[in-house]
Amino acid sequence: WYAQKVFAKNCMISFLLPFAVVKEQSFYDASLVLTNGYFGIIAFVFFIFSFFRKRTKWENFFLIAGTFCLFAAFGEYFPLRKWLYEFVPFMDIFRHPAIFRFFSVICFLLLAGFSFNKFLNSGGENSDENKKIIKVITLSLLFILGVFFVFGVFNCHRWFLLLQGKNILN
Repeated sequence: WYAQKVFAKNCMISFLLPFAVVKEQSFYDASLVLTNGYFGIIAFVFFIFSFFRKRTKWENFFLIAGTFCLFAAFGEYFPLRKWLYEFVPFMDIFRHPAIFRFFSVICFLLLAGFSFNKFLNSGGENSDENKKIIKVITLSLLFILGVFFVFGVFNCHRWFLLLQGKNILN
């Protein structure tokens, strides 16, 4: 009962491709409303950038809290939700662990906002830190565009089946 309507591991692609989870709902093992974790390409790039710079204690808190909530959203795919259900008060009164993905997205957006603020307030135009920031952002955008290309060439559902070692030609 504690693991109905989870944010399935297959739904992780929705952080980059928001419409990838609207087709073939049986494949994602979750309701259409609870499968999407998209919070924006630019925000995602600045979220990735937050891993390549020194973070404050608040930023570390939001990173840990967001990761914790993301793992709790996985429900039966990760043991954290079962532990919360059994040992933490009031965690047994709701049945949809995918709701935790909302809190993880909020934490990741806050982390992206801190990174964006750091980018705007960084030193002069030619500083080494600015060059590092621009390099990380450019590489992140190229990676995201590469993912878009790969998932555009292949059907997303068939791509996951291929990754799972299943025959997609039938």
